[in-house]
Amino acid sequence: MECQLYFINIFGIVGHDVVSEVMSFLNGGAMRQDWNDTVVALIPKVANPDNVKDLRPISLCNVIYKIASKVLSN
Repeated sequence: MECQLYFINIFGIVGHDVVSEVMSFLNGGAMRQDWNDTVVALIPKVANPDNVKDLRPISLCNVIYKIASKVLSN
């Protein structure tokens, strides 16, 4: 939720570029290869994790990729 609020706050700065990229793709342009980049991060479940089971993996996908896929699915 915090990330979503951050993106809303900066949309005035990056919004035009995001919309242009997604519209270019939806109008038949090629999807840039770096759109599908994903980072896997480990978030601790407890204060001082000692084992792998104390960590939760999450995947952080590119925002433009998420927007384009959401538009296509709707």
